[in-house]
Amino acid sequence: MFRLFSVVFIFGMLISLWSCCGSKPPDPVPAVTVKFEGLKDSDQSRVWVIETQPGQPETKLDSVYYGLLHHVTDYSFVLEFKKNNANGDYHIYADSVKGPNVITNVVINTETDDCGYEVLTFNYRFNGNYYDQRNYEIRVHK
Repeated sequence: MFRLFSVVFIFGMLISLWSCCGSKPPDPVPAVTVKFEGLKDSDQSRVWVIETQPGQPETKLDSVYYGLLHHVTDYSFVLEFKKNNANGDYHIYADSVKGPNVITNVVINTETDDCGYEVLTFNYRFNGNYYDQRNYEIRVHK
């Protein structure tokens, strides 16, 4: 009886390990989708993002031009945050939107799950409002 119990117990442990750690999930990426609402293809709106030093909009760190917004991409683009380096403030500009929209205070936390895989959580402020990784889409109104 003990031998049968031992075999069942070991078999159960192997199945639980295999089910948890059998295949490696994709590497997590801290990112949000920025979607522009109220646009039509006739608007011909270009979009770009300028990263600056936190709290210093005059100190430019990087810039990315995303091109024309289009209905094929649902008038949106994906903005990836830096996982291993400090993030600045992200100023989002578009021809169809007055003034910049700003993502600030990006904080990324990395943990390891029971199988040893990386799990990311992050939070940020968009135009002063607090969001976290559950808010994967930011909506910018025309």
